[in-house]
Amino acid sequence: MDEFDEIAFRLAEPEWDPEGRGLRVTPATLAAALRDMLREGGLIDVALTGTVTGLRRRSRVVTFEVTETLAGDTTPLAVVPVVAFGCASGPARRLVDGSTVSVSGYLEWKPDWGQLRVIAHDIDVVHHTSATETARSRLVHDLIREGLMSRQAALAVPESPHRVRLITGCGSAAEGDIRSGIGGARGLELDVRFAPMSGPNAATSVAAEVKAAASAPDRPDVIIVARGGGARSDLDWADSEVLARTIATCPLPVWTAIGHADDSTVADQVANRSCATPSAAAADLVDLIRSLGPDRVLTGACFGRAEQWPDHPRLRGLILVLVVLVSVALVVALLR
Repeated sequence: MDEFDEIAFRLAEPEWDPEGRGLRVTPATLAAALRDMLREGGLIDVALTGTVTGLRRRSRVVTFEVTETLAGDTTPLAVVPVVAFGCASGPARRLVDGSTVSVSGYLEWKPDWGQLRVIAHDIDVVHHTSATETARSRLVHDLIREGLMSRQAALAVPESPHRVRLITGCGSAAEGDIRSGIGGARGLELDVRFAPMSGPNAATSVAAEVKAAASAPDRPDVIIVARGGGARSDLDWADSEVLARTIATCPLPVWTAIGHADDSTVADQVANRSCATPSAAAADLVDLIRSLGPDRVLTGACFGRAEQWPDHPRLRGLILVLVVLVSVALVVALLR
C-alpha cells in the first residue's frame, strides 16, 4: 500500500447520494476507486502501439504521447501519455515525433495530476520517421488547417484549353514525353520554361516559374510541373513549403507529374491534378480535349463548335444562290 492508498483508506467510503444523483465521492476516493477498477480488471500490463507526438526530453525522464488517428485525418482519435524512466529513457531519447512505436509497460493512475498514463519499461520503434518526414507531416497538417489543401481542386480547367505552360528541367525526358503525348492534339500551344528539378534551388525556382505563369499577359489555361523518376531523395524539393503554398494559392490550375507512379509529394497533394508520370499528364490533357464531345473540332489555336455553314457571310450567301440556281435548273429540266 503506497502513500496515496493509505490516505484514501482513511477517508470515508463512497456512498450513494440520497437524491439519486450518483455516487458521493471526494477526489481522493474517486481516484482510489479508479485505481482499484484498473487492478481488478487486469488492465495493468499493456503493449501500446501508436504514433509519437509531443516528445519532451528531460534530464532523467522522457515523456510523450502515443496517438491514434483515422486514415486521412489529422485529429487524434485517442491520446495516451507515456513516461520513460531509467533504462527505458535511452530508447525514448532516440525517438522523433511521428515515429510509430510499440511501448511495453504498465498503466498508472496519477491521482495528483488526474492522469492515466503508461510507465514504459521497453520501447520498440516500428517505423522511424526522419526529420524530413516529420516536417512534411507538419506542413500537410498546416495546409489542411488553413484550407489550402483543397483550394486547387476547386479550380476548373477551361472548357477549351489550348495554352499549356510546362515547367520542367532543361533537356529532360519529361519534356520529350509530354511533347510526344500531345503531338496529335492540334491547336495546343505548349510553352516550355526550364527550372532545376533537383538540388537546393529547385523549389524556389519552380515556385518562381509558377508565379510568373500566373501573372503573364498571355496566361496559360493549365500549368504542368513535370519531372521524371529518380531517387525519392531527389524529390525533396517537391515537399517544400514555399512550393506547396505557391501551387495552392495559384489562381490557375496546376497539374503535377513528378517522379515515379508510386511517388507522392506535398506538391502532388495540393495540385489541381496529380498525374502518375509526365506521359500520363499528356494523356490526361488529350483525354480532356476529346471529352468535349464529337461536336467539338479544333480550329486554329482553339476549339470551336462545328457548323454546317461557313462563318463568312458573303460565302454563305454565294452558296445559297448556287443552291437556288441548281434547284431551278432541275425543275426546268423536269418540265421539259
